[in-house]
Amino acid sequence: MGKSLQHQNYFWVLALAIVQVAVAETALAQNQPKPNSLKDINELSHFPTRQLLHASTLASRQLAQTDAPLQIIGVQLKETEAGLQILIETTDGELPSPTTIVSGDALIAEIANAVLSLPEGDEFLAFEPTEAIALVQISALAENRVQVVVTGTDAPPTATVETTATGLALSVVPGIAQASENDEALRVVVTGEEEQGYAEPNATTATRTNTPLIEIPQSIQVIPEAVLEDQQVVRLQDALRNAPGVVQGNTFGGSRDGFVIRGFDNATILEDGFRLANTNSDGFRDTANLEQVEVLRGPASVLFGNAEPGGVINLVTKQPLDTPFAEFATQIGSDGFFRPTLDVTGPIDSEGNIRYRLNVAYERADGFRDFETETDRVFVSPVIAIDLSDRTELTLDFQYFNDQRPFDRGIPPVGDGIADVPLDTILGEPDDFVRTQSTSVGYRLEHRFSDNWRLRNRFRYSEVSFLSNRAELSNQVGGLEPDGTINRVFVFNNSETQTYEFQT
Repeated sequence: MGKSLQHQNYFWVLALAIVQVAVAETALAQNQPKPNSLKDINELSHFPTRQLLHASTLASRQLAQTDAPLQIIGVQLKETEAGLQILIETTDGELPSPTTIVSGDALIAEIANAVLSLPEGDEFLAFEPTEAIALVQISALAENRVQVVVTGTDAPPTATVETTATGLALSVVPGIAQASENDEALRVVVTGEEEQGYAEPNATTATRTNTPLIEIPQSIQVIPEAVLEDQQVVRLQDALRNAPGVVQGNTFGGSRDGFVIRGFDNATILEDGFRLANTNSDGFRDTANLEQVEVLRGPASVLFGNAEPGGVINLVTKQPLDTPFAEFATQIGSDGFFRPTLDVTGPIDSEGNIRYRLNVAYERADGFRDFETETDRVFVSPVIAIDLSDRTELTLDFQYFNDQRPFDRGIPPVGDGIADVPLDTILGEPDDFVRTQSTSVGYRLEHRFSDNWRLRNRFRYSEVSFLSNRAELSNQVGGLEPDGTINRVFVFNNSETQTYEFQT
């Protein structure tokens, strides 16, 4: 029964080939003049023969597809004195000899009745395996076919094919460019970087080096720039909502960042590994120049000195880039919120040895209460990177922000609930305010002795000026009485903080 079905398949394939030859001859006859002599017939006789060969090739391919396709399980590249050898391994022995064509600078070979089962996926890519070969690409096609493309750097290569006991071997010889004196060679090279998206593989916290997370024994979560941009993060507390175990803590009347990590209050906040003062005078850290936010959870926080065992938060800032880039964005929201930002970077000199980055943000808002004090914030952060040599780099950074906003403790609790007070009611004074002005300047000097050893010296000087004038509820003078009377005190704060930090 099996042989009968197989003979029937051969019959139908042969019949299909004959029909194709007839169709080809008919189409050809419509486009060619009728022969008037035996000589004319001989001159035209090669056209049906070509169509017959094509039909025969198609019939052979269809016959081959009646068998199970061979699985290609491995590809090896070996550089030889003549050029490059491509070894294609299968599970079932020899592969059929491929057909080859040349297109541009590429040699294309097609293997019939084969499929790809490679460990690296459904495609094999090798960029510049040799100086004269730009690309080797092996990919799967429809109808159980596999295509091998070998692209030369300046000219199409040639190849000799040899069947082996385990598959197929292509010995590739680079081609020689045949450009004349009047020809202008044009070579287009496209390079790019794969976007990391929400999965950032490296972190600098805990090791102070750019280390893969899988090699760090501590619990570290990275909130990358893609998340900050997609969520349009304005405040650090908005970014840290993505970090489990981190919640907002005491913000001192909505004037500074405060977080609780794993139940421990007053979490330490770092910026590029430098510990911030972390007092009421810090103010809000701006997000305009943040590259990513890293959270180190657990008692490993003691790596940065006297810190709560819940963990630390490290803010990684944006650094200058080799390629020019500029972005201007504006955020508009309710209650008069308006925030334009600018991010521009690139090289300064033609060699790219000096690069810069500038982040600027301005913010204003009225707030949902009827305050006389408006939110007004200015932030400027320039960074310059200088290559002193091929192994030594100096980075200079500067930050300035001036932030003024209403001081608002919110609605006081009454027992286990909240006092029945309208949200727009002010329990302080309409002109209560808090103003923070911060300036910091520093450098980072790094020298690479080798790929595995480097020395880094860093310094930062910061100066913070804090001023607050407010009236707020005070339990010392009676607090909130049962009849609704609010006992308040007037508080005035003014402080200056200077900080010097060194790291080597």
